[in-house]
Parts: sequence; structure tokens; C-alpha cells
Amino acid sequence: MWLSMLKIALRKRNFFCRFIEYCAIICKEVDSMDYVAIDFETANANLTSPCSIGIVRVYKNEIYDEWYFLINPNEPFSDFKIMIHHITPDDVKDALTVEKIWPQIFELLNNQIVVCHNADFDISILRACINKYNLPKPNIKIACTLRLARKLWKEEVYNHRLNTLAGYLGVELDHHNALSDARVCYYIINRGLRMYQENDLESLYEKLGLKLKGGL
Repeated sequence: MWLSMLKIALRKRNFFCRFIEYCAIICKEVDSMDYVAIDFETANANLTSPCSIGIVRVYKNEIYDEWYFLINPNEPFSDFKIMIHHITPDDVKDALTVEKIWPQIFELLNNQIVVCHNADFDISILRACINKYNLPKPNIKIACTLRLARKLWKEEVYNHRLNTLAGYLGVELDHHNALSDARVCYYIINRGLRMYQENDLESLYEKLGLKLKGGL
């Protein structure tokens, strides 16, 4: 009887320890992320018209969590953009605007390395929205998986577009879904880390002769 009770107590203790470890991971400070991959889709050609954002946070070279937001851009949608990402005005009519969603985006990006594929485009959207709505600037460093991929696979692929790279890497992509696009950035980086036997993005960047860009 006592032996059975001891076994039950030990099982409960192990469960409790695992639960505490899990809670510690969940409550981990945002500052401990390796990097945060993001992607925007826009309603029209204006940089101030984001209609969705995908965010993938990475910790110890594994996806830690993912976020996807539809955004009401308060701007008209072009038929061309709808054809590309299939987001319509009806999809975002009840969504939050950039100003309303910004506090959460800010917390996810602040003090992080922010990664995008063709970072000039996505970072320009961040800057445009910050300037238009007078939003607080997150403190970030910027990395670009387009530049990284051009270093990693100079001749192996015929171009370095996200869909081409996803096919080459054998990973699933719902192209122009912002979350799916951001997730492929993670796969590009992880393949590069394995190829060059590096442990983190900054070391990989340095080995390839690349430099992280400064903030916004």
C-alpha cells in the first residue's frame, strides 16, 4: 500500500515539475527569442494599407508561437491585390485597425531581430504605418531571408522567390498568406544553420558576409 502511494506521489511530482517547466517556457521573456519572422499583405499599392500580418517567433531554432491578424486598412482594396492574397473588404470590415492592433505587434517585435523575405518591402510598411499614425517605434534589428537565400543557393534555384524556395526546401506554402510566408522564412534560416553548422542567425549572417541592418 505504501509503495503504491509512493509511486502515485512520484508520478504527481514529475507531472508537477513538468508543468512548472512548461509554465516557465510559456512565461519566458520576449527578449529571449532568437528572432521574429514577419510578413505583410496590403490592400493596395500604398505602404499604409496592410490588411494582414503573420508573425512567427523562434526560440532555440524552433517555432515558439505564431500570430496572424487581419487588419482593417481603412483604404480601398485593389482588384489586383485581392487576386493575389484573396483578402476582401468583407474579410476585414470587423478587424482592428493598425492603431488598435499596434500595442500587441509592438510587444512581439520590440528588442528582437525581425526577419522578412525582401525586408525592404515589409519594413517599409512598418515605417509607413508608424509615420502615418504616429506610433511608437519598436527597437529592432533587421534580417532578410531573400539576401540570405541568395548567399545560400547561388545556382541551385532559378530565382529566390518565396514559392521557389519553399518548393526547393520541400516545405508547405500557402503563398501570400502572411503567416505561411513568415513561416517559410524560418525554414530558410534553419536550413542555412544546418548547412553551415551554426547555432544562431547572427553567426550565420556573419559567416556569409552579411550584416544585420539597424532599426526603424
